[in-house]
Amino acid sequence: MSESDISYVTKSDMVMINYNGKQYKGKVTGVGIRPASGSNNYPVEIVLENPQKILFPGMVIEGQIYSQTFENVLYTSIENLREKYDQTFVYIINNENRAEIRTITLGQKVANNIIITSGLESGDRLVIDGIDSLTENALVEARNGFSAK
Repeated sequence: MSESDISYVTKSDMVMINYNGKQYKGKVTGVGIRPASGSNNYPVEIVLENPQKILFPGMVIEGQIYSQTFENVLYTSIENLREKYDQTFVYIINNENRAEIRTITLGQKVANNIIITSGLESGDRLVIDGIDSLTENALVEARNGFSAK
C-alpha cells in the first residue's frame, strides 16, 4: 500500500478481494510501520474468508480496503497536541483572547490527525500556530477565525 494511503488503514477495516472472478471478504489484521524492503509500499496483512483454499499466504492480490468513516467528531493535527505530567492538552483562545490550557482525551488516530473524545466543544477556538512559545494566560490574536466543529 502506498505511503499516502497507509495512514488511513487500521486493524479490523473490511477488505474485499476479487480473484479469478470470485469475491472474498476479509479484514485487516496488521498494518506495516515501514515500507517493504526495496519498495515504497507498506505491507498490509489481511485474513480472508477462503473456505476452498484458493488463496495462499504471500500471494500478491488487489482489493479494496474500506476504512472507517467518522461523522460529528472533533479532531486536530497531532502537531497541535502537548503533554505535561502524563496529560494531553491543547491551547484554546478564551473569550478574553488569552491562551487557556484544555486537557483532552484522545480517540483514534486518522492519518496525521487525532480524534478528540472529550475536553473540547464545538465552537472552541484552538491555537494551531506559535504553540511552542505559548504560555497559559498569554494574550493571543486570532487570525483565521476557525473553531472546532
